Amino acid sequence: MKRKISVLLILALALSIILTGCGCDHQWKEATCTEPKTCTLCEETEGEALGHNKGELTIGVEATIFNAGTKTRPCTNCGIALTTERYELVSYFEDGKFLFTAADFTKKYQELITSLDSTIYAKESSEEGGYVTDISFGTQNAGICFAKDDVALTYEEKDVKGIEEIVLVFSPQAALDESTAVAEAVILYFMALDPALTVEEAGQMCTNIFNGFTYNSEKVSSLEKNGITHTLMLDGSSNFAILTTLE
Repeated sequence: MKRKISVLLILALALSIILTGCGCDHQWKEATCTEPKTCTLCEETEGEALGHNKGELTIGVEATIFNAGTKTRPCTNCGIALTTERYELVSYFEDGKFLFTAADFTKKYQELITSLDSTIYAKESSEEGGYVTDISFGTQNAGICFAKDDVALTYEEKDVKGIEEIVLVFSPQAALDESTAVAEAVILYFMALDPALTVEEAGQMCTNIFNGFTYNSEKVSSLEKNGITHTLMLDGSSNFAILTTLE
């Protein structure tokens, strides 16, 4: 009889524990994106994890004219990056200004010369205090100048952003003696300003702008491509100048 009573007491105690829980004075840690509400003492859980909430796609590492960047989509609850995407610049300008510095442009121009196996040569130089991308071919040369707020950039400003106008200048003699090299210089110029252009497209632009000049009695020829306007004209020294501006 006593044994039966002991067994009954044990069963009653077990039933009491089942009905009343573990008896822990729970100290709850709130649910997170990946874990439900959890007791820090006994690890009992309640409910379910919140789950991640996708936020807006934002720039993590900004792309430059030389390197791709990354965009991330964070969780608005915990901030962890849910997705990461690689992106490249499809345009080298924004809000009416180019995204590169004058020194950046020279480096990009030099990279294109190497990648396309061109015969011309480019370096940065200073001409009367102004920064110039100096281009050499055979016995002739050309120069690319940069302006901000209608003022030419000085050599000391070669790493300053905010360029609004760029001009490629070469002499009529260079166009006569080194026509092929001049065409290469112009094609590379167009490509250094617009990452969307292929060699073929830049070559057609070169042909079109010179043909427009030849058949234009005003000796001015313009074309627009991908938001960039190029105008071929004669400058005050009777040199050819391709003036590049943004819409």
